[in-house]
Amino acid sequence: TSQYEHLNTYNQVDISLDPFPYGGRITTLESLCMGSPVVGLTNDSKITQRASSIILSPLGLDNWIAKTKDEYVEIVCDWTNNLENLAQLREQLRAQMEERISVPLR
Repeated sequence: TSQYEHLNTYNQVDISLDPFPYGGRITTLESLCMGSPVVGLTNDSKITQRASSIILSPLGLDNWIAKTKDEYVEIVCDWTNNLENLAQLREQLRAQMEERISVPLR
């Protein structure tokens, strides 16, 4: 699979899920750069560091960070029932990433 094909698969993803118990790092960044928001899970454990909250928070996406597994599921369900706002966010996400990291993603 080429890098283009790999990244192009994000165009088929409405919402990405931060994996558990180990959080995504590169996949979280790829997803956001491709316009697919990520539901993150944070915790206080030093064993399983949750990088998603470190990535999502500076983007103003704190409402995408769950503190519990139940809240994680709730966030996913809320956004899947709010497709109009999800589509708007997806349209803005790439530009938001470019602005915050000051690197063109084109």
